[in-house]
Amino acid sequence: MTRLFGGMELKTMATTKWADLQGELGRLSEGSLADAQAVERIIAPRVAVAVPVLRRDETTMKSEVGATGTRVTFKIPFTGSGSFLYMRVPTAGTHPVIQGDITAVSRHAPEATILELEHNFATDVTPEQVREWGKARVDEVEQELELLRGAVDHVFAGLRQRAESLAADRLTALRKQRTLDEGLGRGI
Repeated sequence: MTRLFGGMELKTMATTKWADLQGELGRLSEGSLADAQAVERIIAPRVAVAVPVLRRDETTMKSEVGATGTRVTFKIPFTGSGSFLYMRVPTAGTHPVIQGDITAVSRHAPEATILELEHNFATDVTPEQVREWGKARVDEVEQELELLRGAVDHVFAGLRQRAESLAADRLTALRKQRTLDEGLGRGI
């Protein structure tokens, strides 16, 4: 199991997306930049992010008895990008340490992506105790996702604005360059 919410920072993802947008928009011609739909086709997929939404009502649990206890695996389906489950939550304060893994039933069916949590219980554990532990962990995951969601929405709205401004500024610069080139003509 890997620690959830302990990996990449949101700033790193946004910086990578910004560099990608700068490159793509920087390669567009004046005609393409003047086409709002063409610009939107570049910007939209890079700023459309989906923080996971857990489908906790569809959680399945499987137990396995070992020599020292009972291990229960919780499989929680979710929608959205699993990469956000590993992203650091950019807020002050302490955050719970939650171990989990993400498995995909099929990469062609992102709606079938699963968050797996495991816990070792005593062999005499009751279904109520298992459900209580699972509910508490899923509540923690959802709290972290909610904190992350606000930050992601803010950062990616700003990224969209920057990209739209870059496209408009580049279009203006290309138009000025064209006007200059046309005015220069030949000879001195």
